[in-house]
Amino acid sequence: MPDIKLQVECCQGVKPESLFKFFKKKPILFVLAPLSAEVEPKQQVVDYGRPAIFKCNVRGNPVDSIGWLKDTVPLGNSDPVLRIDSVTKADRGMYQCFARNERESAQATGELRLGGRFDPPEFVSAFDTLTTAEGPFVSLRCVAKGDPRPDLEWRVYGQTVSSSGAVQIGTYDAPNGDVVSHLNISQVRTFYHTCFFLMYSYAGGKRESAVCVQCVSGSKYSPQFMTHLNTTLQVRTKHGGLYECRASSKVGSVTHSARLNVHGAPFVRRMTPLKVVAGRTMWVTCPVAGYPISSVGWEKGGRQLPFNDRQTVFPNGTLVISGVQRKEDAATYTCVARNDEGYSARSDLDVTVMGKSTPVLCSSFLHRLPTVVLLKKKTSFTAGTTPSLCILIQCLTVTS
Repeated sequence: MPDIKLQVECCQGVKPESLFKFFKKKPILFVLAPLSAEVEPKQQVVDYGRPAIFKCNVRGNPVDSIGWLKDTVPLGNSDPVLRIDSVTKADRGMYQCFARNERESAQATGELRLGGRFDPPEFVSAFDTLTTAEGPFVSLRCVAKGDPRPDLEWRVYGQTVSSSGAVQIGTYDAPNGDVVSHLNISQVRTFYHTCFFLMYSYAGGKRESAVCVQCVSGSKYSPQFMTHLNTTLQVRTKHGGLYECRASSKVGSVTHSARLNVHGAPFVRRMTPLKVVAGRTMWVTCPVAGYPISSVGWEKGGRQLPFNDRQTVFPNGTLVISGVQRKEDAATYTCVARNDEGYSARSDLDVTVMGKSTPVLCSSFLHRLPTVVLLKKKTSFTAGTTPSLCILIQCLTVTS
């Protein structure tokens, strides 16, 4: 049995009997006992995405503080219960619980292991920012791994990219299990170069036959027709932008993004109409290409933004409008990109602001009835509409 000491502590200069009188002769007792700690459970195996809980059971007195460490790194948690809502790969390891007072401390450990064979996606390698002139063939490459096998997806300015025209995507599995994806950009351009003329033979003043002869340098004959063509693969200015590679599986996802800069005049991609709910924040980045670009701005009705405190325009062409309002913010916005040579490009974005969708309990529509309806599953309707039927589950009559 532990040696328990009983002690009465008083403030300096204050007699114990006066404190007893103040507390109606009920002394304050500080029971001192050696500290000990135990983490429960000592080891647990949790599947990816599932919750995990560690409890720090402390015995002894007094306990001034409790702290948690993971692999010797403080977690900033002072509660006796440590909760992890969704376990990831980074959460596996050793957890330590420390209990302290002025005289001593105690500690205990527990281990968290990741269950199954799940391994979230991660990039083995990915493309860097690339600056090039018009003309060369460009290929962006992403290599990812994970268990289960991750799917790779390409985006530019948030829009999904698929194989079409100048852009072709190829994905394959490497022998070591890595997933490799290439986004290749090239555009076929056709050039006509060669010329031909006709030479005729005559007999008795009449033209009898014609011979097709190719033009040569310095020929005195004028060309009659052209038939030869040439093709080349080229990257155009419009192909530039912010490209993103995304690797995802059922146990997680990871993204990587970098810019492709193609030298040339400014170019702004066509933007898809945007719908925003009133009261929320609108966020959109101008899909600009061309390089170098000196400025990217936004206009509304011919006025340059921002012109109120809810609007913010960032140097990279991102427009943010907080607390969107239907009357004020539903409009056509124009992104304008410029370079130092005086060239510019613009593209319009149509913004529609929808009314707030206010959830209203089904029971609020039944105020004419002498009962209040309690629903196990809350059925919601948009404010301003009346449901034709409410399913009554577990009704409770209430006298008014």
